[in-house]
Amino acid sequence: AIWLISATAAFLTMSGSTMMTCTALFLQERLGWGNLEMGFVMGAQGVVGVGVQVIAFPRCQTHFGVQGTAVLSSVVLALGQFSLSLLHLLPLDGRRTLGYCCAQTLFALGYILSCSI
Repeated sequence: AIWLISATAAFLTMSGSTMMTCTALFLQERLGWGNLEMGFVMGAQGVVGVGVQVIAFPRCQTHFGVQGTAVLSSVVLALGQFSLSLLHLLPLDGRRTLGYCCAQTLFALGYILSCSI
């Protein structure tokens, strides 16, 4: 069981790092954002992460239990990843930026809830 937990944690960490790298490349290439804007996005993601771990996770665990919270986090994470993959369908204007922010928020919420378990 320890090996399975370790492997899952390693894959989750690698996927999070890959997502952050892809996020930076996406923001730079598609939206024309630079390091400053990327810093704001990562800062906001950090604030959301603290909020999820301090406020949302205990409430989810109390309401859904550990297994229910794991299922919820997996579904939200998958929705976030699926939403990110659909961004190319939006025109390259404010709608894509808003879509990116919403999809990235879903992804971050699911990812942070998954890491909290």
